[in-house]
Amino acid sequence: MANEIQNKGKSKKNRKTDEEVIQIIRNLRLIDDVLFEKFMEDAAVCVNTLI
Repeated sequence: MANEIQNKGKSKKNRKTDEEVIQIIRNLRLIDDVLFEKFMEDAAVCVNTLI
């Protein structure tokens, strides 16, 4: 159900499976803008990571 809601409005060829999304996330590195922006949203994570 959640997957259907996420993909609502997208064409079938643009949809990604959960496995594809997980693989994309696994390939991210902190230097990637998308991951860095999310990382920086949580000050506690930033502080704990640098200590």
